[in-house]
Amino acid sequence: MSVFGPPTMDTRWCCKICKLGPITRLIDENYEGGCLSFIGQRQYESHARSISKKVWKNPWVGNQVGASPIQEWTALHVWLYLFRTKAPYNPAYEKGYDRMGCWLCPSSSLADFFQLEESHPDLAKKLNSRLLAYAEKMGLSLEWVKYGLWRYKRYPRVLQKLAEKKRNFSYSIPGGSNRASF
Repeated sequence: MSVFGPPTMDTRWCCKICKLGPITRLIDENYEGGCLSFIGQRQYESHARSISKKVWKNPWVGNQVGASPIQEWTALHVWLYLFRTKAPYNPAYEKGYDRMGCWLCPSSSLADFFQLEESHPDLAKKLNSRLLAYAEKMGLSLEWVKYGLWRYKRYPRVLQKLAEKKRNFSYSIPGGSNRASF
């Protein structure tokens, strides 16, 4: 975070550094001709996933072909399959999470960050402490952290419109192009 700032929905540098780079190296070192990876993504998880094909090549992992056999499944399909086959699943689902991903992913909902405070208070404290330190360094308000505004490089229109209605505090996106007042 000290070099690039926190990852945002628009600039998820963390994925390239923490996931895609290492997986590319692992595939290069172990699978001379590349590999086929089965990925449990579903079209209902995001707009980007809704337009993704069932089989694709990731431009960041050139030695991998990705396939998503459950691309068209709903969450209900997944749970019915798991219960029918008695397959193991991540116990974090029993703690209230509805998706699995990186614990500090900016694409997570605010509800996931509240859930993190309950299920993993040490991780939540670590994240908030780093975000607050970054906010102070950049001259950003506490609300920038509290309301999850750190997750955006460019604020969605709904947040920009809310900023026009409120005038309690002011913030700007570090390195970003829009400024808003609350």
